[in-house]
Amino acid sequence: MIKAWIDVRQKVNSSIDNFFWGISSKAIEFFSTAGAVIIFFWQSIKLAFKRPFRFEEIVKHLEFIGNKSILIICLTGSFTGMAMAYQIYLGFKLVNAVNLVGPTV
Repeated sequence: MIKAWIDVRQKVNSSIDNFFWGISSKAIEFFSTAGAVIIFFWQSIKLAFKRPFRFEEIVKHLEFIGNKSILIICLTGSFTGMAMAYQIYLGFKLVNAVNLVGPTV
């Protein structure tokens, strides 16, 4: 009788331990990843203001990322807008408010 009670108690304790071990491992993983991102950001900021200054390179890369991506941005925005307009139309059709699809989108 006592041996059965001890076995049940050990199973309960091990399941509780596994639960808290899983939570703590996820928390440690989250904080280590967040810390790595913060360290990367801080090093990027430090290197941006370190000599020799390369503002021409920064401007060149900003132009490449911004202006050369306009086609992709427009395509993505167009298809996202069309999908959103269609979904809103279906919802507004149920309440007879189809004329509000344009202002909502």
